[in-house]
Amino acid sequence: MVWKNRTQDEIDETIEKIADWVIRNDMEDPATLFFESIKPVAGIGARMGGAMFAGLIPLIGWGVDDRFVVFREGKNVEKVLQLIESASEAKHTAREEQKKQNKDRKRRRRKLLPDPKPKEAPKEGTPKKKPWYWPF
Repeated sequence: MVWKNRTQDEIDETIEKIADWVIRNDMEDPATLFFESIKPVAGIGARMGGAMFAGLIPLIGWGVDDRFVVFREGKNVEKVLQLIESASEAKHTAREEQKKQNKDRKRRRRKLLPDPKPKEAPKEGTPKKKPWYWPF
């Protein structure tokens, strides 16, 4: 049966799947922009989408209706946004820590390497080379 009533657990599971997909594909900013822009009309759009795709659901997959059901309520859109933002912040702090560790590693590596040799001054007897110019 395509049109079944979803429990809150099934809706929460679908919300987590959507948020995980967004985070896994590194699309936090576009998804945030998209979900913030559709939040006011999410209920109407989800019902219209469900009606328009009703004939195509057997062709494109039965899981499509789960996503339309999730967005019928605005609070579910807000849950998706909160999950994306919290995961994005955690990812950002992990990246900052990684950058900091790499920077420290480079500093330690520089301290271990000897200083490069200073350039030797040209000898007094050698003539200076004339600069070479392109003919045009």
